[in-house]
Amino acid sequence: QLEALRTVLERIRKIRAQGDAAGGLEQAMDEVMSFVEADLTNLRVMIELYNAAAQSPSMALQLERFDAEVDRLVTRGLQTLLGPAEALMVIPLDRVVRLFRTLFNGLILELTCASTEAARQRVRDTFTDAKTLLVRATLIGGQNVG
Repeated sequence: QLEALRTVLERIRKIRAQGDAAGGLEQAMDEVMSFVEADLTNLRVMIELYNAAAQSPSMALQLERFDAEVDRLVTRGLQTLLGPAEALMVIPLDRVVRLFRTLFNGLILELTCASTEAARQRVRDTFTDAKTLLVRATLIGGQNVG
């Protein structure tokens, strides 16, 4: 999973050169959502691992290390993507990372439970709404800073 995430983050790094921070953040979130939908089968396995970790302290420790590495990768990706616009964030970067993680964990769970295309579309609509709110809320005034 970390290798797949690194691939997504590499695509996100390329977005930085294309425009403003707000637009770049929106594009980056779209890339992550595309990854989620394309890799849903493997993400279902991750959900099962987290469930099993509740009964296994050693597995829980491994997943904590995995989560910490994911957070480091996402933090670096956001720092690269935002560049100087990171200073415009109204929430500290580490908390934005946790906020994004919580959003995507919820979206993953919702997508794994969605049994129809209409249900999956509702999840996509929720993602679009959350993306709009988060981009506008995390950068001061939702400014387009290049």
